[in-house]
Amino acid sequence: GTTQVTDEAYTFTNIPVQRNYQTNVSGNLLTDRTGIEVEVVPDFNEPDMDKDAELQKLLAVFENGGTYTLKDDMEITEPLVLEGESKEVTIDLNGSSIVNTTSVKDAGAPQYGNTTVFQVLGNSTLNIKGDGDVRAVSTEPNQDGYRMAVYALGNAKVNIYGGNFFNDQNFNNHVAQLDLIYADQNAVINIYGGRFESGSSNSSGYWVLNLKDGSNAAINVYGGTFVNFDPSSSMTENPVMNFVAEGYSTVKVSDEPEPNGM
Repeated sequence: GTTQVTDEAYTFTNIPVQRNYQTNVSGNLLTDRTGIEVEVVPDFNEPDMDKDAELQKLLAVFENGGTYTLKDDMEITEPLVLEGESKEVTIDLNGSSIVNTTSVKDAGAPQYGNTTVFQVLGNSTLNIKGDGDVRAVSTEPNQDGYRMAVYALGNAKVNIYGGNFFNDQNFNNHVAQLDLIYADQNAVINIYGGRFESGSSNSSGYWVLNLKDGSNAAINVYGGTFVNFDPSSSMTENPVMNFVAEGYSTVKVSDEPEPNGM
């Protein structure tokens, strides 16, 4: 028998094409068809391209200042750093998450690894609002170091209006000091809302809010929900400090027994 060769074109669909990669299509192309049409669908690999593009836009806002609303979950590998004179950034989480699981070796003590999501310094201001997760959780096994969702220093100001802030590290069976929200030097962090939880604790409890010892930094709590941590009686400070502004109240959620819960 014979196979008739026609001039009918055959369209191949759902063949992934990635920039700078070769794609091979095999089969009985010569005996069955003489015409091949190649259709390139621009958004075939669009989700990953979209995430990369959004990350670049997010980085640009931290470089230049401005407002940005998240459109997708973001995984970062280094802190989002805001630094400058009178530079201001507003981030609307918009139901999406910003997660850093990467540990960076401490320059002064390489046995430690540090993970930070937002680092704010200089005279800059960061505003965080909307619902969404902000997580600093290193995937390095049993490594000491800080895991900060927010790290403010210099003369920086951070205003937190919303978000679900969490940190943890599988170090020493989760018996460790992990500062979730941390202020140093002359920085001021104002908390108006959001949920705050750390997955690790030590004899001083969960280090949800903490000031650098001997600094002029301040944390002011006007609202928010705190898990296993009472911002009106923070054992992270010596002597114990009340971070709650006069005339305001917060919600404490206790999941664990004393000394970290009630």
